[in-house]
Amino acid sequence: MQQSATSKNVLFDASNIKIGVGLTRFNSDITEAMLTNLIKEAVVYQISPENVSVFRVSGAVELPLLLQNMALSEEFDCLVAIGCVIRGDTTHYEYVCQYATDGILKVNLGFNIPIGFGVLTVENHEQALARIDTGFKALEASLQSLKNIQDLTDLRTLSEVD
Repeated sequence: MQQSATSKNVLFDASNIKIGVGLTRFNSDITEAMLTNLIKEAVVYQISPENVSVFRVSGAVELPLLLQNMALSEEFDCLVAIGCVIRGDTTHYEYVCQYATDGILKVNLGFNIPIGFGVLTVENHEQALARIDTGFKALEASLQSLKNIQDLTDLRTLSEVD
């Protein structure tokens, strides 16, 4: 089995998987770099850019609703949430982070669709720049979850046949 250079995950052919990405415009220098990283590194799973559909929203608070509608469309096998929330001088940061995290989790569990969580929650711009690779890591998490779900479904199907 082939292993990813970036993790201990087992690589597989994901060339037929349709991926939906929710991307925030806020802190776009970071989020666009994360998207570029995702697309560049996706080749290790044999994913072409044509299989990645990107939808942009204003900020992290808007991600859950976008992801919910992407899940409802049934066009995607898995989703990725990409955003960047940088702490400021007010408590707004905590509310935005909590809202985005809780909302994305609800979509993930409510629609039984893997969502790679690539929403950076950092103290400053430098920390965000150091985590650009989170774009691909979130994709990889979503793909690995999808593969696990497919494997479990295959096991259930086999046990039902026996």
